Order: sequence, then C-alpha cells, then structure tokens
Amino acid sequence: MEPVWALVFLAVVTPFAVLCAAYDLTRMKIPNWVVAGLALSFLALCAFAFSPPEIGLRLVQAAVMFVLGFLLNTYLGVGGGDAKFAAAAAAFVAPGDYWLVLQMLAVLSLIAVFGHRQLGRVEALRDITRNWASFSTGRKFPFGLPLAATLLGYHLLQAYRAF
Repeated sequence: MEPVWALVFLAVVTPFAVLCAAYDLTRMKIPNWVVAGLALSFLALCAFAFSPPEIGLRLVQAAVMFVLGFLLNTYLGVGGGDAKFAAAAAAFVAPGDYWLVLQMLAVLSLIAVFGHRQLGRVEALRDITRNWASFSTGRKFPFGLPLAATLLGYHLLQAYRAF
C-alpha cells in the first residue's frame, strides 16, 4: 500500500474503531450508523486507492464475513453488531493478510477479555464506570473492543510498513 493511502485509511478507520469500542463497552451494542459509516467510507475511498480486481476481492471478503457473522449470530449467539462491524472491517483488510488479522484478533481478544475482567474488579474504576453495561452483563463480553483494536492495530501496522 502506498504511504499516503496507508495514512488515509488509518485516519478513516480510527474514529469508527474508537466509536465501536466505546459503544460496546458502555452499551453492549454497536450502532448501525457506526457500521454503515465504516462501510461507506470504504466505498468512498476504494475507487481511488485500489484497482477494480482488488475492490472486488475486498467486497467478497466483506460478504463472506457478513455471511459467517450471520451464522455465528444465529447459531452461537455472537452479537449482531459485532458480526456487522467485522464484515465492514473485512473490506479494509488487504487480500492475503487474513492470517495476520486472525492472529492479531486472537491475541487482542485474549488481552481484552483478561483486561476487561480484571479492570471490572477494581472498585474505584467500577465507581467511575457504574453506567457501563459491559461491567454488569455477567458472562457477556463486548467483543467490539478486540474487533476495533484489531482493525486499528492492523492499519497502524500498514502505516508503519508503508514508511
């Protein structure tokens, strides 16, 4: 990826990743407008950044992730917002970087689950975040947090590689 596009994509995904994580932590929901904004941002930029075949591959990735997310939502109880955000984020992943992104997601998921559970036990933090739904949902976990961290981390890595 050219350096300028790496920075553009990093700048575009950052607010959506932050919003995804923040809404999932505070409300245990990822709003559709965050997902739609991420998807529309990709569509607005892809014609300038990629060749038609690569655009097609990235859209196929997003469609496959959408179907996979739908199945995970239906049969395993994965959150609908998480599934939709993952589908929109999939378009931002370069073809061939799937394994890297899955590894990042695995590591960041473990860190997020452990960190969220441990921070939820800190009384002073609980007082500050008493209205956050993610600390009062029992065993449920705001998976938007590691999804957003993966998207952001991937694009930070892309920007680093470009320079």
